[in-house]
Amino acid sequence: MSCRTIIIAATLPAFIFGSSLISGCSNPSERIDYYDFMNQSQLEKEVLSEIDDLSKEIENDLENADAYIKRADLKLRMRDFTGAIADYTKALKIKPQNVDAYSGRSRAKDELGDSKGAIADLDQAIVNDPHNELHYSLRGQYKKLLGNQEGACADWTMAAEYGSDYAAKMVNDQC
Repeated sequence: MSCRTIIIAATLPAFIFGSSLISGCSNPSERIDYYDFMNQSQLEKEVLSEIDDLSKEIENDLENADAYIKRADLKLRMRDFTGAIADYTKALKIKPQNVDAYSGRSRAKDELGDSKGAIADLDQAIVNDPHNELHYSLRGQYKKLLGNQEGACADWTMAAEYGSDYAAKMVNDQC
């Protein structure tokens, strides 16, 4: 076996399993956090690249509601709630009945502390898709946050009727 082969064989486990010398961490839990950070950083780069691609797609077709929604979903994932709301709103101007845009915008509004706005968007989502258990469940959560227990229970009951196990549990536990 050549010297080079021995060095590669000796260092390979460090690259595969991590090494305190490579990561600069002597504590194994710190090493895991370091690698999680590296994975998160790579994921963010990929999402930002997808956002750029969708931005180019939108530049070529300003009426592409689906591209606005996809970009808004990615912005939501990146915690750019204001940007997500702007894109969902643009999509709704193009397709006013789009349930995905209302649902996504409700989540972004809730993250910004606008539970009333989130409920209003879910109201519209329910008008356009009245049998969607998720919208009732979410609206129930937002109503609960605002102190409307009766409204929350009504929404969870409806969601449970449409098959939501979570909502059935909430009705059982909370109502």
